[in-house]
Amino acid sequence: MPLHPRIRRMLGEEIGVVLSGATSVTAPIAVRKEHAPLIREDLMVAVHDEHLGNDVVLIGVLRFVTRYEPFLRRGIPNVYTSYPQALTNDLLAPFTNAYIELYGVARFELEDESASVIGKIEPPVYAPHPGSRVYIITGPELLDAIVGGRGLRVGVHPFTGWSPPIDPEALKMHVGVFGATGMGKSRLVRRLAREASRHYAVIIFDHSGVDYAPVAEKLGYPVVPANRVQLDVITMTEMLAEIMDVPSTLQDYVLAGVYCHDGLVKGKFSTPEQCLRESYMTTRMSAQRSRQYTWNKEEFISTLLLVAKRLGARDTTLLKLRLYAERVPNYIYESFGGRDVSPREIIQAALDHNIVVVDLGREEEIAAKRAIVAQVVDEAWKIIHETLQPINVAVFVDEAQHYACEYCRPSATRLEKIAREGRKWGLWLLVASQRVSRDIKPGIRANLGTVFFSRLQATGDLQELGGYLDLGNVTQASLAMLDRRQFYLAGLANPLRKPVLIQVEHVPDDGF
Repeated sequence: MPLHPRIRRMLGEEIGVVLSGATSVTAPIAVRKEHAPLIREDLMVAVHDEHLGNDVVLIGVLRFVTRYEPFLRRGIPNVYTSYPQALTNDLLAPFTNAYIELYGVARFELEDESASVIGKIEPPVYAPHPGSRVYIITGPELLDAIVGGRGLRVGVHPFTGWSPPIDPEALKMHVGVFGATGMGKSRLVRRLAREASRHYAVIIFDHSGVDYAPVAEKLGYPVVPANRVQLDVITMTEMLAEIMDVPSTLQDYVLAGVYCHDGLVKGKFSTPEQCLRESYMTTRMSAQRSRQYTWNKEEFISTLLLVAKRLGARDTTLLKLRLYAERVPNYIYESFGGRDVSPREIIQAALDHNIVVVDLGREEEIAAKRAIVAQVVDEAWKIIHETLQPINVAVFVDEAQHYACEYCRPSATRLEKIAREGRKWGLWLLVASQRVSRDIKPGIRANLGTVFFSRLQATGDLQELGGYLDLGNVTQASLAMLDRRQFYLAGLANPLRKPVLIQVEHVPDDGF
């Protein structure tokens, strides 16, 4: 039974036939000689098996394209080795074989000749019979007919012009963007931010301050310098304790010192003694300030030692605290002052303007950057607990190896909570990094429902992705052939579920 004319018109040339040995996963094919030059990896094809009817085709992608010649084979002598001049093209009989990675079964509704062609895609459960005809897909019409045209768009398949529609709901299952330096991760993230902002409020943490913050400023989106974001007492304590490398036995003193000095700077207390008294009282005394406190090294050390002494620290302990505190450069202490933007204001800016960028490049210490990411995520969870309603906020973390790795506290634990529990509340995560296995905590990467990946930094990263995604026989050789801005789209946001090669749409230097 020949293929229905309405389907046939949406396909290109017939390029070959299915050989024996096909399964519901892969099908070997022989390519017609005149079409051999057209064959390449990731070419999308349709297979018509007459046993399934004239309104059904199998959709797939070419893999393992191989050229053969019956005479020029490895392991046997041939005339060329002794008489090179005797070998001419007239004597050669080359042929091409390939494998089709089957992605699904497409069924079409064709009763109404006046209506547009509508189809649906089903899992690949059929093994095509030998002799089934293989057609190249040259345009987007057939694919649009079976998966629909609604969704977010970030790129097109380079050989068909088809733009896979990304389901916005699938983004709630979290997204990973992985690729080596120079492959265009930042531009892809910017395009994803623009598309996602139609449905979600997007908070972008710009690690360096050069990839997103300047563009956002030009387009009128809010940009929050990280050195203006308020830090809570616990965060400042953790940050100072990490920089000091203070033993755990002394961290309680650091906490008390930070608490009291922060209260003195903000005018909550007039003296360290009042801070200590009120810390153990249910009612607060009025603060009559005898002097103006600021954040600097000497004033903090003075407060720290006074508080520690009042708490019973010995003289040797006071000396240790001074030495540890003096390790911290003065600019770290000064950076705690002048912070007037709360984490809630950042979230509200995203809800009001669709996109907000936090310029982490304005913060020098990685501990402070991680703390800011953690605080904003904590604030999002507070809003969820207050309202018990979906928040519909996306958290984009660029250079995620600095924030989502195993030892990246406290940010990694907060991001892992989003990955594990955020879907229900519309709080989802996008992480972009050069590496997969070492840069991202297992609890985060195992919960990434959609992944864009290009050439990777290490060979083990592709194997790591294959542990929880169907890679459709994409190999390191496949990745090696990718050009800039070319990524495989795999996972739940891909309507075909298996990897589809896309060329990310052009993103101008000053745009999303």
